[in-house]
Amino acid sequence: MRQMHIVSLLRATTWRELAGLAIGALLFASIAKKLAPETVKPLLHHAGLALPLLLLMAKDIAHAPQAWQRLRGAHAARAPWHAHLTALLPPELPGLFKLDRLLWLGCLRRVQGKPLPVTLPEGVALTYLERGAYNTARAVVFVALLFELPVHALLLHLFIKDPDELLVIHVLGTLAVLYTLAWVLGDRWHIGAGRHVMTPEALHLRVGARVEGMLPLVAIARVEPVDLLLPTWRHRHGVARRDTLVVTPFDKPNCVLVLHQDAQVDILLHRVTTRLPQYVFLYLDRPALLAAHVDRMRPTVSMPC
Repeated sequence: MRQMHIVSLLRATTWRELAGLAIGALLFASIAKKLAPETVKPLLHHAGLALPLLLLMAKDIAHAPQAWQRLRGAHAARAPWHAHLTALLPPELPGLFKLDRLLWLGCLRRVQGKPLPVTLPEGVALTYLERGAYNTARAVVFVALLFELPVHALLLHLFIKDPDELLVIHVLGTLAVLYTLAWVLGDRWHIGAGRHVMTPEALHLRVGARVEGMLPLVAIARVEPVDLLLPTWRHRHGVARRDTLVVTPFDKPNCVLVLHQDAQVDILLHRVTTRLPQYVFLYLDRPALLAAHVDRMRPTVSMPC
């Protein structure tokens, strides 16, 4: 029973969250190694390298049944060899490569001044940039990146004396800054006007290259306002984390779509096809507009028999 709980916990934890935990474990081990006595440092060095790998390996083993199903599906479809290899990987990994390519392409097109093609249908625009903090956060990132390189160079000279090691760290730091800058510019280009669109039949979700999909109105049971932090909201309503999804560019959600329990809707989340859970959290400039339109349009549609 305990093993099943651990497996469920690993499956509920996303790969991005687990990667963050792995990096945190590596940093913690590095700090502990600096403060530990000389006799313990070799042990901490090996533990710091092993712990992140163990976390990632445990997550991969927990998803082994799904990987086997994907592999059987690729074999049944007579897919090429690289599709069989991709089937064994976590879906988030190929999705991350696709997202990375789109963000770099978006960065290039933003620098070239090319507009974002309009792909959303005509309907009621549900914006999320006018009153949100996304643009402010983007400006903070730019300022932080401008200060990162000089501060980084100054502090490194105080702790590292080897010129070759210093050069390697400077190059890696510069590449990290440029990579972050490209992602921020590319993300902003893909977000464009920053809006979802509601038509008489569906809610078209779009957050740049990160989220894309169509949610039929018949799948929405109701829309509720959210004025609490998500952990508090989940605890108060008795909702598990795996039953929620946050669809915002940056801001804390201010409304939630409660879907029917039998609703089966797939969207692209970080370029991976993902089944929507029952509770989908959004940030909107005017959340009451969404609730009013859902209430007004729902009587005109009915659940399929």
